Amino acid sequence: MLILFWGRRFGDGILGVLRDYTTKREAEETRKRLEEQLHHARKLEAVGTLAGGVAHEFNNILSIILGRAEIAEYVADDEESRKKSLSIIVKTTLRAKDLVRKLLMFSSKEIEMAEYSNMKASVDEAIALVRTTIPSFISITSDIEECGSVYASSTEIHQIILNLCTNAYHAIGDRAGFIELSLRKVDVTVTTLLDGLTPGPYALLTVRDDGVGLDDETRLKIFEPFYTTKGPSKGTGLGLSVVHGIIKSRKGSVNVSSKLGKGSAFFIYLPIAGGVKQNEVSMTSENRSDASLKILVVDDEQEVRDVHQTLISSLGHMTECAEGPEEAIALTKKEKFDIV
Repeated sequence: MLILFWGRRFGDGILGVLRDYTTKREAEETRKRLEEQLHHARKLEAVGTLAGGVAHEFNNILSIILGRAEIAEYVADDEESRKKSLSIIVKTTLRAKDLVRKLLMFSSKEIEMAEYSNMKASVDEAIALVRTTIPSFISITSDIEECGSVYASSTEIHQIILNLCTNAYHAIGDRAGFIELSLRKVDVTVTTLLDGLTPGPYALLTVRDDGVGLDDETRLKIFEPFYTTKGPSKGTGLGLSVVHGIIKSRKGSVNVSSKLGKGSAFFIYLPIAGGVKQNEVSMTSENRSDASLKILVVDDEQEVRDVHQTLISSLGHMTECAEGPEEAIALTKKEKFDIV
């Protein structure tokens, strides 16, 4: 908007320019909101892809637990055999717990805050999750080296690997094939700059498959949102665009090498944090206490409360149980607890 104020004398005046940025600000807020919704929608779609494999994995887990429980109760005739079955039950239950934790973390709606994560540990976790979703006739091999921490969350690394491996699976189809993952530390120098990367140490994650491959036109468009060569029942074309967005937001790079009928290889570069280590808590004599504690166990399942109470009591601690928050609050007003 242009405003002119003129005085009585010729040439006297004031020139004023007013610009309304409201529309621009509202457009930016809308764009940001849509990006967040797209980010979450893609995560939920990926969780949907996981569902079949996770159901199969849980069925295996429950079969092991039930079978070993029956062996311990009816078949084992000595203490050593019973202990072996119980030990397997504990390990298998922890496996189920870890699988649930990963799923909950992966489907979380919050946009990930930038944080440092150990790349090898995050990749290993993601590969374990991927193995539950890919059919057994597709071989999954990995060569994962320790390369330090990167400036990305574990959930983001999980998303990258899950999307790339799902894409590889769809490219292979219903036949025997392979997916290879490798991780190693590389140094990007001035003479080997890739896609605008700044010189320094990087974690190079490679995901390779022997699928149908890509022609030149598809390879150039593969990271565009909603671009897909798959059928309508195999995704929305968001997976690789999300991968690209995550990597770019972390100052990294993603490149693809592919030929039609020869398979594809994706190369992901993420900058390694210099000298930054994840916070670690070690159970040393300085932070471990042998003193008896008073602990309040809160859960709405009677069996869960009983298990926790029995285990905690076996360690020499005193326990009280509450069925819900109201009962717990009432107990904390009457008694002092070290841990709730």
